[in-house]
Amino acid sequence: MIVFALIVVIFTVIQFVINTYREVPSEYLLVANTIIFGVAIIGLLVFGIKTSGLSLATYSITHIYAYLAIIAGTAVLYQMSNSLKNKAHYYYPLSLLGLAIVGTAILWIATPAFFDQLIGATFQFFGQAPVTETVQEARGWSTVNAWAAFNYGLILMIGGFLVLLYRIFFKGNRSHDTFVLVWSAVILYSTCQHVRYEYYLAINIALLSAICIGFVLELGWKDLLGLVRETAPAAASDEGADDKKGKKQKKSQKKSSSVTSTRYIVVVLIAVLAGIGCLFVYTSVTYSYTNASNGGHYDESGLERYSGLDGKQYSADGSRLSHNLR
Repeated sequence: MIVFALIVVIFTVIQFVINTYREVPSEYLLVANTIIFGVAIIGLLVFGIKTSGLSLATYSITHIYAYLAIIAGTAVLYQMSNSLKNKAHYYYPLSLLGLAIVGTAILWIATPAFFDQLIGATFQFFGQAPVTETVQEARGWSTVNAWAAFNYGLILMIGGFLVLLYRIFFKGNRSHDTFVLVWSAVILYSTCQHVRYEYYLAINIALLSAICIGFVLELGWKDLLGLVRETAPAAASDEGADDKKGKKQKKSQKKSSSVTSTRYIVVVLIAVLAGIGCLFVYTSVTYSYTNASNGGHYDESGLERYSGLDGKQYSADGSRLSHNLR
């Protein structure tokens, strides 16, 4: 939950900056964060504080402090955006930077234990330590593992990221696209650091793939239908037609030829993405079917195992798995 709370924090800061630059009201961010984390606090209090002390890894009072800090921080961001409404756009991000430096210093001086918890949790989540290399699921994400897990979905994922960036920069206020972008980027980075986050990344890759394919279909659907419905070129004019009519007809034919060329390019792009999507579905189903046919992920001794797309079995033992993948 702390990971997803962090995603909301990053999104909130970025969206406040975007809204301030575009002069869009940001009340909805304050209302949303207050309700979401207020409910989280109530739920945790009902469930009960299970451990004493300050810890983000257990059900401690630290979670309530963190959620209250998010609500208070959102209120501060909102108040700052109102105060700097008539100032130059660069005032707001510079003010946020100064506030972050001052807030970090105050937190470090006032509550050093809580500060150490936050910094330690951040490095533990986003960093790597030699001890984590001894645990299979805590290792970094290799290129081989990435392709074996998601194959052609990685290509569609990149396309989804590009579509989101395009919409955010050129399609007005789209806070939901900003959230999906931040959410996916954080989980992707987390997976690169610790392979176990593949479980979370699977949702983002499916979503980004759908965004990529859906965007291209929406963009080129009219061209696709136009190409299907397009009739044969008009018959040539009679010899007795005047020169003016002939020139108009030639101009019309050139324009029609240009439109047809554009339609062909769009249709080819749709076909390519549809083909990649079909390959993604096929390889994913094949991978799952192979694992299920071989008795799942565990052998007779109870050790976890994997079936690659090549049909070979890979043991979860660190040395054997590394050797086989090499």
